[in-house]
Parts: sequence; C-alpha cells; structure tokens
Amino acid sequence: MRKLLGNHFAGLCVALGFFLVQTLFAQEEKKAFTITGTVVDAKTSEPLVGANVSIRGTTIGAASDKDGKYAILANLAPGAYRAVHMYVGYKRTVVEVQLGTETIVDVGTVNLDEDLLQIQEVVITGTGTATDKERLGNAVSTVSGTSISES
Repeated sequence: MRKLLGNHFAGLCVALGFFLVQTLFAQEEKKAFTITGTVVDAKTSEPLVGANVSIRGTTIGAASDKDGKYAILANLAPGAYRAVHMYVGYKRTVVEVQLGTETIVDVGTVNLDEDLLQIQEVVITGTGTATDKERLGNAVSTVSGTSISES
C-alpha cells in the first residue's frame, strides 16, 4: 500500500513540476513593449485629442494627448496584434502591429475618417402631463431638423 501511495505521489510531483515549468516558460515569452502613434483627422490632419487606442483581444490601451500622440505600455508575447483606433464621430480604424525584437514600435500616423452616422442614439425625456416650459425643473431647448442636418 505504501509503495502504491509513493508511486502516486511521485507521479503527482512530476506532473506539478511540469506544469510549473510550462508556466515559467509562458511568462518568459512576454516582453515589455511600447506601442506609439499619432491619431489625426483624415481631412484636416488636425490631431484628435482623447482618441482611444486599444490592442484587440486585451484590456490594454491608451488615449491620445493634445498632439494626437499616444503610447501604450504592453506586456505581451511577440506576435501580430491589431491596434484599434476610435474617436466619437469617426470611423474605427484597425492597424496591424507586429511585435518582435524591437521593444518600441511606432505605427505612425493613423488617419480617421468622419462618420456622422455613427451617433445612433438620442435620449428624449418628457413629462406625463402638459407643463409650461417655465415651470419645468430642467433646461429645455428646441433643435430643428435643419440645424441637425447643417451641422
């Protein structure tokens, strides 16, 4: 019985050791990368302040600064990734990023095209009974369809 338990314990130790070695190798494969770039308006070449840039399939990302520049600090395994560039009112743009031997990777300037149809939601609130504008506890404004189409 003791011999049977000893063999089982030895097998468990070998399996656990193999798992730990695999985990250590998996962690060693990751490297610290800095992914940089600039986000601009495609028509005007003006920088887009606060554009969101993220690495697809991860929770890693950054926002562009006043010059449209961003830097993403990422601990990833070398390989091909996709950097998703987003800004309200603009079409999403995806850029292929190859992470390899260089730790600083510049994707260059990314031009975002306007997408006026991207705004899909309008919230309208109202009262249950007819009330004068002056008696409401919130601000009320009227926007005509012409004003919206002109903007």
